[in-house]
Amino acid sequence: MPDVFLIVAHTVNDPAVASPEQAVSAGFRLMNAGTKAYQDAGAIGVEIEIVPDELAAEIDRRLENLILISMGSGKATVQYLFATDVLGTNTGHVPRHAKVYGQIGKEEARVQKLRTEAFRALHEEVQSGAYPAAGHMLKMKDDELASFLAGLPEPRA
Repeated sequence: MPDVFLIVAHTVNDPAVASPEQAVSAGFRLMNAGTKAYQDAGAIGVEIEIVPDELAAEIDRRLENLILISMGSGKATVQYLFATDVLGTNTGHVPRHAKVYGQIGKEEARVQKLRTEAFRALHEEVQSGAYPAAGHMLKMKDDELASFLAGLPEPRA
């Protein structure tokens, strides 16, 4: 058994926090019951989502042994976004904290159509017997095949 267990935890701010007083209260909960508790338990990192930048910065300053991983929580130790948002392949709602860096959704759909057409063509040729053709197969000399067969047990009846 290893002496060290690497734990990355996850905590999310309550989206129902509406007032400044609620934000302060939520920040204390996030700091004490959330991230600090994970640090004290031996976690190496905590991923936080949708936490106000100011709270995340203060939490990050106070947790010396913890990597703060941010999604929509300001400038923490590590930033991340979902690839679907970064690449522009998200077909649904793009969250406020996400940023699209590429618009490959249409290109991905076009390539997927080409993939489907290619596999459909393969399937049709296999079904019709057109594939594999003689040029796609390896043949062996008759005497080599005979030698191979001589070394095999008789087939079941």
